[in-house]
Order: sequence, then structure tokens, then C-alpha cells
Amino acid sequence: MKSLGISANRVTYNTLINLLCKCGCEEEANELTKMMIVQGIRPDFVTYTTLVTHFIKTCSPDEVIALHDYMILKGVVPHQKTYDTVVAPLLLEEGRKKKS
Repeated sequence: MKSLGISANRVTYNTLINLLCKCGCEEEANELTKMMIVQGIRPDFVTYTTLVTHFIKTCSPDEVIALHDYMILKGVVPHQKTYDTVVAPLLLEEGRKKKS
């Protein structure tokens, strides 16, 4: 894109992050998020909700909660979807643990 004189914006980054996560490339998605910040583009609730949505499938609950807390620390206000994505699966997992 840069070679064509096209600069990425938040929507571009969020789209690429989502695609990377869907392909199972969470590490690369995380790196792209860091690159986004270096480029001066602040991640928004879409960025973090995308990461949380995919990380909840592959990371520990503590890591997902840490990402959620980091989002809030950075001043990004979670939306209802963020809470639905984070809280519901974690509560289900805790419920399953208690039943066993």
C-alpha cells in the first residue's frame, strides 16, 4: 500500500486485524495493532473487541481479561458487544469448572 502512496487508516487496520485473527494469526494481529499505534493511529473499541473475540478462543481467561483491562486503561470505552464477548464466555467456563 505504501508503495502505491496509500496510507492505512483505522478501518484498514481493523479489517486486517480481523482477517489475521480469522486465519488464526493472533500473534500477527497483535503485532499489527502495535504497528497501528506506532503509525499514530489509536486503536478503538472495534480493534480491541476484535482481538478479545478471537483471543478468547486461544488464550487463557487471564490474558483475555488483561487485554480488556488494557483497553480500558488506554481510555477506550467498551461497548455491549465487548462485554458480551468477554463476560459471557468466561462465566460459562467458570460454570463448567465448578460442575466438574
